[in-house]
Amino acid sequence: MAHLLRAAPLRAALTAAAAAGLFLGAARPADSATHGPRTGARAQPVLQRGPGATPTGAGGDDGTWSARGCTRAGCHDHIEPIRPRASEMFQEISEEGAAVGDPDGCVVCHGGDLAADTPTAAHRGAPKGLAERGGPDAFFADPASPWINARTCGRCHEELARAQWRSLMMTEAGKIQGTTWAFGSLEGRVHRWGNHDVANPEDAARLGTADYQAYMARKAAAHPDIFVPAHRALP
Repeated sequence: MAHLLRAAPLRAALTAAAAAGLFLGAARPADSATHGPRTGARAQPVLQRGPGATPTGAGGDDGTWSARGCTRAGCHDHIEPIRPRASEMFQEISEEGAAVGDPDGCVVCHGGDLAADTPTAAHRGAPKGLAERGGPDAFFADPASPWINARTCGRCHEELARAQWRSLMMTEAGKIQGTTWAFGSLEGRVHRWGNHDVANPEDAARLGTADYQAYMARKAAAHPDIFVPAHRALP
């Protein structure tokens, strides 16, 4: 089926949809380190360092953290471990962190400056040795972000980081097709457009059990306009 796109009406439809709040991830005011400094921000406190920086709670009373770097008193000394300390995942993270001066392993996923004196300075940069091994090359407030997780989660879970770009939540092909169809800017039902160019992988590269893959093959055969072989970046 011919699938025509009228560019100008499409842009108008998406602009109207964004104004109506139909899309996720709308721009927000500059209210965090990610989006820029807040006006009237408080002065940065000086972090405690040295022998006098005795940790409290999870920082040291129960031996959970080293009470150095990120987990020194007054910083993240009360944060809970992301996994049980005895788990294989936590042990591997701790070992790699220790190699760059962070036995707690925080920098392995987040980066940051372990020797900094203020929160602002601590939340910048990354240990050089870690970046050279493919880890964080800057401070990552959200290590799971798809834009940077090749340097975080993807170092151990490469196949998952690669597959995320083909997920419906990443392409948003369904939202794009539904919105533009509703506003009369698309003709046809083919889910051709996505947030970025992406093609289906070869069968050998697909994730999931054999039963799941067979199920998806049946869905694709029944709904070829939806389960298309590739998406093109929305113009």
